Amino acid sequence: AQSVAKELKAVISPEEKRIIDKMPTNDSGAYEDFLKGRFYLYKFTCNDFEIAIKYFESAILKDPDYAPAYANIGLSWAALVQFGFKSPEVAGPYIQESLMKALELDSSNAEVLYTLAGMSIWVMWNWEGGEEAYKKTFAINQNHAEAHAYYSHYLLIMGRPQEEVTKEIETALKLDPLNPLILSLCGVSLFILGRLRESIQLFNDALKIDPNYNFAVSNLGEALYLSGRAEEALEKYKAYYTIMSLFDVAESIERGVKEGSCEKAFAYMAEALEHRFREDYWTPAEIAWRFVQAGDKNKALDWLETGYEKRDQNMPYLCWPLFDPIRDEPRFQEIARKMGLPHKKG
Repeated sequence: AQSVAKELKAVISPEEKRIIDKMPTNDSGAYEDFLKGRFYLYKFTCNDFEIAIKYFESAILKDPDYAPAYANIGLSWAALVQFGFKSPEVAGPYIQESLMKALELDSSNAEVLYTLAGMSIWVMWNWEGGEEAYKKTFAINQNHAEAHAYYSHYLLIMGRPQEEVTKEIETALKLDPLNPLILSLCGVSLFILGRLRESIQLFNDALKIDPNYNFAVSNLGEALYLSGRAEEALEKYKAYYTIMSLFDVAESIERGVKEGSCEKAFAYMAEALEHRFREDYWTPAEIAWRFVQAGDKNKALDWLETGYEKRDQNMPYLCWPLFDPIRDEPRFQEIARKMGLPHKKG
């Protein structure tokens, strides 16, 4: 990096030089395992999350002081919760232990601080602590595209001005324009802002790069639904649950479609996810917004209350547009108040 900078006659600040000189690990094998772990982590399936954890654990065996590897173990467990595969009770101890170890080893590493920011917001609901960790991440690495993309979500969650959100979206896309994760995260921010056409374009751009990128598939479904294209949305939801090997949920959607009713398809989908929660676990917030789509406001509010009690990591997204039909309900407003979140979109 220093050689390239010298050739380009670029000026490296003392802080940037310190970061260049401070390698997270000197073990190439540990670094290779870390990269493989990151690859599987962002495939966003239950099996891939578990493979990612094994690679991060392998990296730690080779270098026990590798802080980012510990941080990403915590991130993988948090992802298992966010996507509905593990309950907060099961994953919580692993998340906390991994994060604490990463901070103990290197609390000035941008990857560790980025993970701390995400955990603070989505796991701990510590809004101020999360923003502080993001700002520390940017102070060390202002070009962290994922941090900018997720920070745009945080700003939306807190009801901050659209100009601030747009700035983070533009920065993330400029830094990493061909990354399906960045495209999809920014697509989510855009549909929360109501910019549905731009959102759909970003999800389609992500799918051109990876046609089976489930995070883009599912959120394209949300954007299509919000655009009044319910039948197309159901096709995307069915594809998403098939990719995730949730064949019972995909079949429930197909049953409703065959009966000629989008509302029935949403109801069957919500009931299938509800059954998964009863049998093992599923994210209550997602069940809630499926019941909103099915037109059952009371059940949607029941599941939001369950999400609050369980500390579902998707609960911070009360800004989700699919909640608009129940946004003015007293029960919804009470949940938002207890969480310290605005119940109206900013």
